[in-house]
Amino acid sequence: MKVVFVATGDFGELGSIHMLTHRVTGVDFLSFVPTRLAQAAPEGSKVYESGAELLGRILGSEPDLVILFSGHLLATGGLMEVGEALGLIEGVRAEGIPLATGDPFLGLTPDGRFREDFDLSKIAPAAGSWWGKLRAGLGRRRVRAKTLAGYRLLAAPLRELPHLYPVAIPEDGLPEVPRAHSFYNPAIGHDVPHEDDHWWFVLGLLDARLQQSQWGDDRFAALLSSRILESLEQFEKRVSLVAPEEVIARLDVEVRQHPRFACDSRYSFESYRKGVITAGRAFFWNKVSQSILLRIMSGGVTHFFHEGHLAAILPRAKPLVEQFYYGGCSPGELPMDRSLAKEVIESNGKESLAIMNEVRRKARAGQPPAELFKILIEQ
Repeated sequence: MKVVFVATGDFGELGSIHMLTHRVTGVDFLSFVPTRLAQAAPEGSKVYESGAELLGRILGSEPDLVILFSGHLLATGGLMEVGEALGLIEGVRAEGIPLATGDPFLGLTPDGRFREDFDLSKIAPAAGSWWGKLRAGLGRRRVRAKTLAGYRLLAAPLRELPHLYPVAIPEDGLPEVPRAHSFYNPAIGHDVPHEDDHWWFVLGLLDARLQQSQWGDDRFAALLSSRILESLEQFEKRVSLVAPEEVIARLDVEVRQHPRFACDSRYSFESYRKGVITAGRAFFWNKVSQSILLRIMSGGVTHFFHEGHLAAILPRAKPLVEQFYYGGCSPGELPMDRSLAKEVIESNGKESLAIMNEVRRKARAGQPPAELFKILIEQ
């Protein structure tokens, strides 16, 4: 059996592929990743530059199954045009090759539900002058229109595909996704030893822009520096920060030069994965991501400073996603502008861990990867 994966542009999609391949035997895997993920991708991944090129290489590999992570994001971020994305989907299906897709919860939100309030303003880079703000506003409108057009045009062909989820599907199913499957890899879903003296702070690009929009660039950098410095000095921990270079550059010198502090914006996925799952505590600005799932499956204490960019971009989708992801009981958030008091950290971590352990318990009902592949091939 040969399974081919296609990653689009999101770093977290490498985590989705990992969850379906880690320690799975009897299956030949091949992954295609875009240029932007080439440095982070696991060894053996193949790089593609366009949809047309990708289709030929997929067909040439003679797969038994193709899985997109995610088909819903094929035509976003300049990865490929909508026509190329449609051609890729239609080309694979025309050859009779089973095709499935992951879903960053966009499949749960039909076009009419989020079209009116799809908002990119809070994650746009800052613009200083009035002319810059005007140009940025016009640019956001163009991106919004193009993104929504892509979602609409891809919605129908994607709706026909099996959708794969790493969390449990609600008992009453998913009305918008007639062919939904949950998966669970037992090789990942168990406690791992955690380094209690090592804390990780993880801030993605879109979430960084959301924070900068809320606080201002300099204010957010000062707040982040304070929370990290408290972790280093008050709690006497080693701290690793994963964040965009623009954020790292604004950190206080005292933080950047601290002997127990490390930071990077370009971890390989394997280095990142090991760090995230073994950290004594991990801090995020986004409640819905593959990184969170890695923490959930490894039993690690996790904290959140914010709900994240998905809730900001698609506010109407927030209740639906939280119900699906966390069973309607979303973890609480730490205030970014207050000191990390020990009692607050302990209480918040205990609450978060209880919620996430329940997510993991329910996720165990999902299909093991090898069984899922057989189901998808035989459908």
